[in-house]
Amino acid sequence: MKNELQKIRQMTPGEKWDYFKTYYLVQTVIGVIVLILAVFFIRDMKMGSREVLASGCLINVAIDEEGFLFLTDGYVDFCGKSIKKASVFLSVDNTLDFMPENPLDKDSYVMALTAQIYAGEYQYLILDQEAWEHFQASDIYADLAQTLTQEQQEAYADRMIRQTVQSEDGTHTETATALDLAGTAFAKRFHLEPQEAYLVFIETAQEKYQDDVLEKKQRIADYILTAE
Repeated sequence: MKNELQKIRQMTPGEKWDYFKTYYLVQTVIGVIVLILAVFFIRDMKMGSREVLASGCLINVAIDEEGFLFLTDGYVDFCGKSIKKASVFLSVDNTLDFMPENPLDKDSYVMALTAQIYAGEYQYLILDQEAWEHFQASDIYADLAQTLTQEQQEAYADRMIRQTVQSEDGTHTETATALDLAGTAFAKRFHLEPQEAYLVFIETAQEKYQDDVLEKKQRIADYILTAE
């Protein structure tokens, strides 16, 4: 080892570089790659261990950067949690065209998003009227009469939007499934486009109206609708 160091000291800069490439470059590159992978692995482990407080999806609507932070980091703070131990997932830039002449790739994207919703990846959606009407047939919306508290239903009565739902016996009833965000401080402050957008909650069979799930949705409703 001592002789090797002495030999290297006697080399010119060019010879030292050639020597490094010949004997150490591959090992160094591999070492750097392993280090990077280790860092990402540790980061993903920490991210995966964080509590997910909410998961939402914006469809055919947009908010500004401040609005994105409001719905993510701001909600973590609202819940009294640390971003090191809790997180919020928000999917944005989901622009869908529901015209029947859509090419297959667009139809496939709609189907993929629908599958994600059915799988319970999202607790809530913020969408425009066209998207709200499109997903009615999928029977994914939670009944607000069973999701919100009585106090919330009274406070947000003017914002509750109803759709016609067919029961198993064939009868039709009007069920509130959306909250109108038009004119709210949330829509104005965060430049919600279009402002004629709805907030809906997803109901999955595996967590249908469970108390802890309901509490999360009720908290989200208050957070968005009482924003200043």
